Amino acid sequence: MKLTGQISKTSEINNSQLKQMFNLMNEYYENISWESFMSDLSEKDWVILLENSQGVKGFSTQKLIEHNIEGKSVSVVFSGDTVIDRSCWGTMSLPLAFGKMIMSLRNHYKDKELYWFLISKGYRTYRFLPVFFNCFYPSPDNVNVEFEKRLLRQVAKNKFAGSFDPDRLIIRSNDKSQKLKPGICNITQERRKDRYVAFFEKNNPGHRNGDELACLVKCDEDNIKQFILKRIKKETIEGASL
Repeated sequence: MKLTGQISKTSEINNSQLKQMFNLMNEYYENISWESFMSDLSEKDWVILLENSQGVKGFSTQKLIEHNIEGKSVSVVFSGDTVIDRSCWGTMSLPLAFGKMIMSLRNHYKDKELYWFLISKGYRTYRFLPVFFNCFYPSPDNVNVEFEKRLLRQVAKNKFAGSFDPDRLIIRSNDKSQKLKPGICNITQERRKDRYVAFFEKNNPGHRNGDELACLVKCDEDNIKQFILKRIKKETIEGASL
């Protein structure tokens, strides 16, 4: 069943979509409340909405942060609540829609470097990085990302204050933190053979309790894998309304 991705302003999401989004979060995460769901949404600029004839099958909330570091200004896209229905796992709709949003922002903010700041509760989110990007941090690959290391720590500290551990790059959970429900994103022995999955588990051993690994990637065309960049460029940005 065809799944379409649409980038919308948070103010454009209707009540029916809101209810479906909340129900989807509640299906896959523990410690979800309407208040926490709406709080995350209220501080975001856009929502990447994935829908088919049955309704909302996934979404990801997004916010643009302007950050000053070492005398220069950079733009950082922060991804908040994100979930996709299991029946749609593996679809390209989310990365394509996200890619279109990034390309639109790149064109709009040509005088600034653009980064993506994401936090990973589960290995599937982290695994997104090596699939679609050449270089990112943290990574098991030996890459020179000294600036990204400093930027990530500053941005994460500003966003999460005392919950952020700058040495481990972990946003520590508490009793009220959201966490994936058992069985949703378990790491099996077979999956541990993937070095990126093994790296995620080693660096975020508390992921089952809701701990999140802070990650950063530079959103330049030369850092995006060619196969996804070509598909993004074939897609139209009409209707994104950024």
